[in-house]
Amino acid sequence: MRMWLRWTVGAVVAVFAGMVAFSVLASKNPATTERLTVPVSDRPGILFYRLPPDLDLPVTGWGPPTALVLTYDGTSWRAFSNRTAPFGCMLRPGNEPNTILEPCHGATWDPTGRLIAGPPRGIYAYPVRSAGSGRQEVDLSQPRLVEAWPPGFALPSRLMSLTGSP
Repeated sequence: MRMWLRWTVGAVVAVFAGMVAFSVLASKNPATTERLTVPVSDRPGILFYRLPPDLDLPVTGWGPPTALVLTYDGTSWRAFSNRTAPFGCMLRPGNEPNTILEPCHGATWDPTGRLIAGPPRGIYAYPVRSAGSGRQEVDLSQPRLVEAWPPGFALPSRLMSLTGSP
């Protein structure tokens, strides 16, 4: 009887501690409604834009983004977090023109967010819309994970049958 009582009290305390910890962590990173207007040029290329430190953004990878990677291909703007998924490695300009490099594992992306070399890594993309002359508005409240697989990558047929892929 005493053993059962100790186990029950221990379980209740553990559940309560978990609920408190979850509420504290959730309050540190609430969903944001931040929209950021970024000055840009009309030249195609890649721009790294440092985010203001007072933004409370959703965590992507191992922490919130500290910068945006903005790309322009001559027709449309795209915005990505500067941290990869799932490890949070920081992106930087690539060795080749108009590429983005993740130096931890050597993954490389083109300006559209398509993985062109290296191991599979995901990056987070944000919606972008025009905010007038020379400015783009980035909605930081809606990060979307862009899965990245290297060119020519295919799952083995045994895995495809397990995932239900054609």
